[in-house]
Amino acid sequence: MHWVFIIAAAIGLALLVAWIIVALVARAVSLLVLYWMVSFTLAVVAGLLYGVTVPLRVLRGKGRAPFRQLSPQDVVDGTAFRARARGEARHYGWDRAWPTYFPYQARQDADGVRAECRDLTNFAWRWVAERCEIGKGASTGSSRGTVSGKVTAAAQGSAQVVPGVVMGALLLSPFAGFYLGIWTSVLAWLLLMSVVGAVVVAAQRVGLFLYRWSDVLLRRRGRAELACPECYTLSTLPSYRCSNSDCSEVHRDLLPGPLGLHSRRCACGTKLPNTVRGAATRLTPVCPVCNRELPEGSGNRQTIQVPVIGSVGAGKTRLLAAAAVQLEQRLTEVSGSVQGLTSEATTYLEVARNVVRQHANTTKTAALRPAGIPLLLTARGKSVEIQLMDAAGENFQDWSETAGLRYLDQARALIFVLDPLPFPAISRELALQGLAHSVLTASGEQEESYASAIDRMRSENVRLEDRQLAFVVTKADVLLRLPAGRRLAGHDSDSVRNWLMDNDFDLLVHRCEKDFQKVTFFLTDSMNSTDLRARTSPIRVLEWVLIACRSAVGAAIAAAPEPVGAGPVGDGAPTEVAS
Repeated sequence: MHWVFIIAAAIGLALLVAWIIVALVARAVSLLVLYWMVSFTLAVVAGLLYGVTVPLRVLRGKGRAPFRQLSPQDVVDGTAFRARARGEARHYGWDRAWPTYFPYQARQDADGVRAECRDLTNFAWRWVAERCEIGKGASTGSSRGTVSGKVTAAAQGSAQVVPGVVMGALLLSPFAGFYLGIWTSVLAWLLLMSVVGAVVVAAQRVGLFLYRWSDVLLRRRGRAELACPECYTLSTLPSYRCSNSDCSEVHRDLLPGPLGLHSRRCACGTKLPNTVRGAATRLTPVCPVCNRELPEGSGNRQTIQVPVIGSVGAGKTRLLAAAAVQLEQRLTEVSGSVQGLTSEATTYLEVARNVVRQHANTTKTAALRPAGIPLLLTARGKSVEIQLMDAAGENFQDWSETAGLRYLDQARALIFVLDPLPFPAISRELALQGLAHSVLTASGEQEESYASAIDRMRSENVRLEDRQLAFVVTKADVLLRLPAGRRLAGHDSDSVRNWLMDNDFDLLVHRCEKDFQKVTFFLTDSMNSTDLRARTSPIRVLEWVLIACRSAVGAAIAAAPEPVGAGPVGDGAPTEVAS
């Protein structure tokens, strides 16, 4: 009985110990679960809060993970975005400027935030893993082969594994919470940025379309073009030099697009207007081909090239000089003005005024490739730029010479100057009047000067049918003193045409009318005429050019009343003869 009692007591004691152990284990497990719940929750909250700072750190450049910061060089290299330059800018590529934040840099920032988040979670995981692998790879010594050595190794292994398991039980839960929290926060930020970015990009595209085309259409409505007087480039998209004097960058496409909506930022950091109309008042325009700096406002106003065709001595230079001076007088009467846009143009006007006032002879034009003389005409709030293209007669001797005069291919209205004095019948009358040695007449075949330009243009498929021609008979001051000139029924277009037909110029007249959509005939006195209302006044030719090119200044002049003492409005204005 004694032994039975002892055995029963031992069993009871064992059960009690087992129960205590189970209770302690259950309590430890419950405490561990509670720890997991609390630590996981706190770690989630910490991850959420810390995740808010990740985008801020990345955007401030304080992040650990490297990410791509787009630069103007990426724009130039074509790696900033896939869009291609459009219109005339496609010949030059993108400007060296900073791209818009949405969507281009925003994508890089999103990639940077994701990379930063991955770097942080990987760092946290490595920290946890290092503490869960305490004693990993420790040596078992030389006792590996003996029984006692194996027991010792097992004991050492247990001693090394237990701390790792404990650390894992303590650290994995907060790590999982932190991982979940930070990624939830970062993904929420990325989702928000995606939604905001999509809205902004959609609004940008609508704004870009409207803003870009408003600038283009308003300039198109005003027929604004850039015409380089040096290389003759005709363009609707001028280039502009950066306003920073220390920056030599030339911007080729100042229109709303991937580089900005209302403005853009040059590579040097200077803020620039992002429309041609805005840039025209602040920046220096540059020819997109030869990079020549052009007068202020070039490209933002209608520009009319005034090309003159004719042989040596036909009177081209005198016609343009007298017409410019008289146009200045006419615009003054309607509260307008003529202004030279370059120092050369200002000097040209001064010399022309002196020559016309003194009735002096005009200096012969040098036989060089001509540069345009840009003049700004204003009248009643309207403005237009005209470029007088005075090429020497030597430039019209053959096709090869006219090939360099590319402005002829672009002009909407051309002027052909004919000196009638050298032709046989009129030349004989000139000799009989004793004027043969005192009057300078044209040299060479004048019909050939016309043909060299027009035939070359036709061979290069220039559509002459869409152009107009002013057929100008010059030196009326001498012609009207001859019997042939006195046979002119009048000085209007029809009368001049009929006179040409009756004096052996019929083939040339028919050819001109066949080549061009409309031909208007003029008789001009560029030497002595000072009356702006005279039918032989050279101003009529420039007025015709302005009206033929549908210039607002031409319309303003035509709508203005004639000065006191003038004949009826339109009296003496040449009429058009359709081919």
